[in-house]
Amino acid sequence: MYSPTSCITTLKLMYMKQKITTFLLFLFPSCLLTAQSSMMVNEQMSINNGGSLTSQGTITLNASASQGKGIIVNKGTLNITKGLILRSDDDNDGLLANTAIVNTTGVSSSDVQLRKTFADGTKYYYVSFPFSVKMSDIKSAADGNPSLIYDHDYYMMEYDAASRAQSGIADSWKDVVAGSTLVAGKGYLFALDEGMVNREVIFPASDITNLFSTVTTNKTINLSYDTYTGSYTTSKSWGWNFVGGLTTSNYTMSQSNLGYSGFLYYYNKTTRDYEEIATSLGQSTTMPPYISFFTHEVQAGKTLGYSVTGVTTNAQNSNLRSEEQQEFDIISLWINGKEYNDRLRIVTGDSYPENLDYHKDAPKLFSPDKETPQLWSMLEGDELCINMLPKKEYRSITLGVKTGEAGEYTISMNPDYSGYYQSVVLLDKETNLRTSLLTNVYSFSAGEFNTTDRFLLELSRMPTSIDKAETENVIIYTSHHQLFVKNISAGDQIKVYDVAGRLLISAVSTDSDFVTSLNNQEGALIVKVNGSVNNVVKVTNY
Repeated sequence: MYSPTSCITTLKLMYMKQKITTFLLFLFPSCLLTAQSSMMVNEQMSINNGGSLTSQGTITLNASASQGKGIIVNKGTLNITKGLILRSDDDNDGLLANTAIVNTTGVSSSDVQLRKTFADGTKYYYVSFPFSVKMSDIKSAADGNPSLIYDHDYYMMEYDAASRAQSGIADSWKDVVAGSTLVAGKGYLFALDEGMVNREVIFPASDITNLFSTVTTNKTINLSYDTYTGSYTTSKSWGWNFVGGLTTSNYTMSQSNLGYSGFLYYYNKTTRDYEEIATSLGQSTTMPPYISFFTHEVQAGKTLGYSVTGVTTNAQNSNLRSEEQQEFDIISLWINGKEYNDRLRIVTGDSYPENLDYHKDAPKLFSPDKETPQLWSMLEGDELCINMLPKKEYRSITLGVKTGEAGEYTISMNPDYSGYYQSVVLLDKETNLRTSLLTNVYSFSAGEFNTTDRFLLELSRMPTSIDKAETENVIIYTSHHQLFVKNISAGDQIKVYDVAGRLLISAVSTDSDFVTSLNNQEGALIVKVNGSVNNVVKVTNY
């Protein structure tokens, strides 16, 4: 039993299934807890400064809806004398958030494992490992843990950055060489064979040297800078890296934690598109462990440095702080399709160059899913997802668009914009129509097409006549959480969307005026009227 004088407790557990946080280690910072048998962590355990946990069995950090999300936050001392199993699936990860001491003396490397469940046996997953893994050691966690055979039970690919630098081809994937050792901190694509659905795969470590950081130790990844001296490719295709995390917890990706001012790109499974983290703009996002992402470096000798200050147990949650910083003027443009959307950011500042600069301009990575529409700007023949330019009284920017299926699409901008430019006009070169994006959205129908000069974005410090123009008859506005549409005809159809393109309201007018409640729809909304008149207007409801 617990003794206040010795402050030592011995736990004789076959399996630890209760909330370990109930031991309240923080109340007794000098306490030692000893687990003499296998230990399953289903909730959060905190080892605070001065606290110590010694496990003489294997610690398993679970990650599932039924078992809970196992988290150990170690700021004291964690002694592992048998093994450690980190579980991961599509939704959660077992986390060891460590900023202090982890002793693994006498632990076999293979006793430290990542066990990841791959729900879908028909697609590749972006994966990385915090330790090296021999492909010959990869096993299934079912039916006696049989070895999995490469190119039969599973498949792996890596990104050939040197090939991209030589050829300029963005889709430069190649099969991993059978029998290789998977490198810690490198990104890979992993897929199970079609017949192996919802299978948990065991990745035993082959080397756990420097796996666990201490408060004085940061971890770094050296970034390669492949180039080509011929005339076939440009710097747009040089310096790409496909890398991963080196921690066993979530990590806040920011310039302060990484010491890196370039761009990071990760694949968002929800939006089915690449998301950009512009660390040079002060952007930040929390990334889960065991996934991979792209970097684009513009010179040799650069690194990503994982400092212990980035270790966190926060859930994955984008936090684009740059849109709150007044020193930058940011126009965010969205293209919305039936279900998915894409974003382009035009950033202007006093010190930005007019020409292409990969320290400041982010090249466009195109989604592999045709259902996701794509929008980008063109500069010196390159496609950009973030285009940083000097402030000017007037400028025009060429926009490219890609759609993979027939449907209706809308282009809009951030509804709360109140920055440097007083006029933001979109010109459709095909129809010669101009639309003020400050007050409206632009809607167009398209089949499958890909063009680099369909649209022109016109930015001006002075309002133009189109910014002040009102539709001749239709009046659309909101007041006190109600939507008002006036001067229409019976039978006209009214549809209300959010800025992500989701349909919120669909109704047919029975009179010349239409009123509906917006109690459950706050923020920026897109209102479309079709019938005797046609109009698309962006409104706000707060």
